[in-house]
Amino acid sequence: MGGHAKTRDSEAYVRAARVGWLLGRDHLLVTGGGPGIMEAGNLGAYLSDRSEAALDTALDLLQRAPSLDDPGYQLAAEDVRAAFPGGRISLAVPTWFYGFEPINLFGSYIAKYFSNSIREDGLLAICLHGIVFAEGSAGTVQEVFMDAAQNHYATFDHRSPMAFLGHHRYEPSSGVGIYPTLVAEAKEYAHLLMLSDSPDEVAAFIRESAPAPGPRGP
Repeated sequence: MGGHAKTRDSEAYVRAARVGWLLGRDHLLVTGGGPGIMEAGNLGAYLSDRSEAALDTALDLLQRAPSLDDPGYQLAAEDVRAAFPGGRISLAVPTWFYGFEPINLFGSYIAKYFSNSIREDGLLAICLHGIVFAEGSAGTVQEVFMDAAQNHYATFDHRSPMAFLGHHRYEPSSGVGIYPTLVAEAKEYAHLLMLSDSPDEVAAFIRESAPAPGPRGP
């Protein structure tokens, strides 16, 4: 999960792409299907069977048109697909709600929803083995606390890992941070939370943190 506005040359985009590259080889990656962080996740998964040098080359190609408004934005993605055909499978779940967001070209399968709330709830529900929250604004924050509610109530009979990528965004040096607020409320699943600036640490946490069964009813 993460913001659509992050450009291809931003640190947040590059880190999210690396997480996708690290996890895509042994997990089915699912993203919100749009540009920005969502594209980065699908890109990393698409290239996860290839070398790190291939990922770097793809990023270089994409950074020729870093912003959604730049001429050649979609053509740069097509150039990556042409340079590296037959990428690994991932899922993109975009929405009609934000009509200005194009679907990125690196998801293998697309499930497009008219209702954004159903889309978000479904995305969170199917990610049994965890969610990575990269940098984003209001929409991403909403998804953080939707996921926290699913974990709190064990809505789907389990609790899933939540990894946060970016100290500056989630635990700022001043003001109220999202991560400390969440930890304070997550007494029963605090062990399933982590925060790091390192894609490698985030990927390792997701691999090592199995989903926890929720409390059983009477």
